[in-house]
Amino acid sequence: MIKIEDEGIIINIRSCGENGAVISVLSENNGIVNGYISKLSNRKNNNLYHISNHVKFSWQSRLEENLGSFSMSLIKGYASIHILDKIKSAMLMSVASLIYLSFKEREPLNNFYHTTLALFDDLNAKNYIFWELILLEYSGFGLDLTKCAATGAVDDLCFVSPKTGRAVSKEAGIPYKDVLLLLPKFLICDNVDFDVNDIKEGLNLSGYFLKKHIFNQRNMPYIRSILEDYLLNEKIIV
Repeated sequence: MIKIEDEGIIINIRSCGENGAVISVLSENNGIVNGYISKLSNRKNNNLYHISNHVKFSWQSRLEENLGSFSMSLIKGYASIHILDKIKSAMLMSVASLIYLSFKEREPLNNFYHTTLALFDDLNAKNYIFWELILLEYSGFGLDLTKCAATGAVDDLCFVSPKTGRAVSKEAGIPYKDVLLLLPKFLICDNVDFDVNDIKEGLNLSGYFLKKHIFNQRNMPYIRSILEDYLLNEKIIV
């Protein structure tokens, strides 16, 4: 019998059978782990099996390549903490969906796991956009926002090349501004004010490269579009 003892974040739940489910967890030490639980809906587990919850789990299987079964206990119920906040709930669901669709089972993601927990403990639009950029980095498609791709300048960076994912200065980018992506200042400067337009630019930037590199043959998670609508159409910055 093969066993795993770990902790993780529930990122997907799929019904299986009359009252069972296959649950996917982003774990601290074993990447994404999939397993079966037999009693999804009962009074004892009302607050446990929810996407985004932080859990301690035991997984076991006769063979490593088999699905295996889970037993879990709750560490922190992020789903219930933010249940009355539709924007933060959408952030949690978007994060879970992006992770589930971006990485393979058992792919090492130790530091990314801790980055995700840090986001859950400080949920806001700015941190969420930074998290999407970090997801791109862990997927092998990180952006270089440190200096201008054309001149090497480190000041007055205003654009990003959609081809290379590298920053472009205002001077070098103005002639090509119609084909470049905007770079909001809060992504490269500390302690700067930002508004809903900056959030829009940030979501557009990370979203463009998510579509290009990870979802080029698939649709982006619908919950990500809902989150974007919440943040932009309601003019709310959280």
